[in-house]
Amino acid sequence: AMKNGDTDRAFLLLLPLQSNQSFNKVAAASLHASLSDAYDKQGDALNVLDQLIRREIYLTEPQTIASNQKNIWRLLSELSVETLINVRGETTDSISQGWVDLAIAAKNQESASAISAWQSSYIDHPAIEFAKSMALQQTSAPLTLTSNANIA
Repeated sequence: AMKNGDTDRAFLLLLPLQSNQSFNKVAAASLHASLSDAYDKQGDALNVLDQLIRREIYLTEPQTIASNQKNIWRLLSELSVETLINVRGETTDSISQGWVDLAIAAKNQESASAISAWQSSYIDHPAIEFAKSMALQQTSAPLTLTSNANIA
């Protein structure tokens, strides 16, 4: 259904499968990846985030986990601070909140110190290594700020 662009049909087929407890890890990870794709086609960032986080629970390979985290980061880094704050208000689990808080910290003018503060607040978060690599990148490379605003 997704290949044909029929997201409604994809949801009808996939959403009921979330309650299936008999899936192995590969099948469950695939289900959540497919649902994240369907939500992405609808522009529903909150549910894409939720599905990617659910997917990570079933991943076992470090490279696949890193790839999934890059997808989470790509999603969040494209959102404005205002949208991130709204998403933060709508999330109920600490993993989602942690990812959103990390994205907000990275958009902070003092991002290095904000990311460091995030690391102190979320020491057990699945993205802790991701955040450490961000902090290392920021201390080793000059920060380049870009703006979409036109200067008159």
